Amino acid sequence: MKTGTYTQHIINVLCSLTKQIKSKIMYILITTHDYPEFYQLNGSPIHVDLEYTQEKITTYIENLEVITQVIKSKSGVTTDGIWMIKNQSDALQKLGSLNVFPFQTKTQAKLFAKHHNIKNYRYLKV
Repeated sequence: MKTGTYTQHIINVLCSLTKQIKSKIMYILITTHDYPEFYQLNGSPIHVDLEYTQEKITTYIENLEVITQVIKSKSGVTTDGIWMIKNQSDALQKLGSLNVFPFQTKTQAKLFAKHHNIKNYRYLKV
């Protein structure tokens, strides 16, 4: 395979994987605090001690170009909704052990909030 063709193939594979990952995005309902509380299955908020970071590096493909971005924040969730957690897998496992689970869609999360009469909340993409 020629170098240019191989590079295009790799980019196509990465784009496909990015689409698959985006289709797996789910949402957790959180409070509006800088370091949010999380809503349990019964609708009550719970404080969870998690390990946050003030800097994250993300890399993605845009217009067939690899983009690396440094994100800095002094809060647990940026204004763009980025969760400033050190290890998302560990955090989700801990949340699950406390009856906090993600919803497959924002609509499901909104219905949950309505059912539990939760007025002030944000969606956290996970």
